Amino acid sequence: MTVHSTVAAEILAALQAERERPLGQREIKAGDQLLGAFAVWVEATRDLAQGSRSPTDGWMLDRLASEVASWPDGPLKTLTESFLSECAAAIRERNRQMWLEGRRTGGNFRGEGLQESQAGPTATHDTVWSLVSFFESSANARSALERAKPWADWAIEDAPHWHSKWAAIRARHPIDPTLPPDVDDATTRIAAAVRHAHAYFDAAQRSPNTVRPNLLYYGCLALARALGAATFKDIAKTHGLKAEGSAVRVFRKGEFADLHDVLCTLPEIYAGASNAGRAIEFNTLLSAVDPLRPAIVRVHGPNWEWLGKAMANNINERRWLDDMAGHRVSTHAMAVDLMVLFYLSHWSRYEPVAWDAVLRGEKTGEAHIYVTFMDYVSLHFPLQTANYLMGVNNVFGGTMSQERVKQVVSDTLGKAFGL
Repeated sequence: MTVHSTVAAEILAALQAERERPLGQREIKAGDQLLGAFAVWVEATRDLAQGSRSPTDGWMLDRLASEVASWPDGPLKTLTESFLSECAAAIRERNRQMWLEGRRTGGNFRGEGLQESQAGPTATHDTVWSLVSFFESSANARSALERAKPWADWAIEDAPHWHSKWAAIRARHPIDPTLPPDVDDATTRIAAAVRHAHAYFDAAQRSPNTVRPNLLYYGCLALARALGAATFKDIAKTHGLKAEGSAVRVFRKGEFADLHDVLCTLPEIYAGASNAGRAIEFNTLLSAVDPLRPAIVRVHGPNWEWLGKAMANNINERRWLDDMAGHRVSTHAMAVDLMVLFYLSHWSRYEPVAWDAVLRGEKTGEAHIYVTFMDYVSLHFPLQTANYLMGVNNVFGGTMSQERVKQVVSDTLGKAFGL
């Protein structure tokens, strides 16, 4: 809606004329403060017309609206109220456009701005899964759809913008929480994915490190599918990743892209890839897993060259990665975890002799890094998935008795879903 500065000037002139009338004949108390406010709005409307931020904005608008409400009915009051209403609409639209621009440049990252969830001393396989397994019921999974809706809305709203940059980007079809067929299908897929993930994580806990990466990868992939199923109708059937030499290649379509889009609003990491995929060194990915840095430094020292190829910020979920062509792209911490697991899984499946040699530590001590990562991701990935499906935060931390852990889990579920 266009706001004309000429209207503000007209109102200002009328108020100035009112002020010049004898006191007994004035209908409006047009003092210096009121005149000054409208003088500011003559300039402010020019700022609004250009879409820029004005120092007046909402707070002064509210004060003016309150003042105008006390005026006697008449043409000036009608004109002024209409003008202020247009200003309010222009501010809302300006703010929406600024929000859109921020989302498309800086990005939104799921879980950002909250206290980071950590697998603390009381987080064990059993305690974490006592929380995650809530979603093994399709009836319970219904609550996750509303939590995921903003991510679906953003993907649809931003689709034309990204399609103008990368024509091959995949179209998304969001879940509609008001349509029973959509809800039934989505909740069935969420519950099935979580049950499959639980079985994989159970097996990984009992298995040696020789095969543990494969079980953890498919467990995390199932949880990624649960997040995707809560958001979009169409989920890919291929990984969208490829292990090649010392790198992981990211492709435009696949399950990785699906996970990325429910965690981060910046699709360049996959959408901007060539037909051959975007190649990122495995060591770059390792260095982007922030909790791994102490283990990396213990094995390679603080000056390990790959530590400069990625940036991890432990106050949020953003990760910046330099690909092998020298381009810097961003993604979510959980997406990095999945890429690292994919590479380790491929290594353990297709090069078992080489993988066993690394685990024995005869020539390199890197097994410490890989085992530390598996220990970390086995708790962190399912815990974060539960947090995002529930819309709550860390529930484990500090030393607690098993009875206290059960109470915390119960309280968390009650707070999230009103149980």
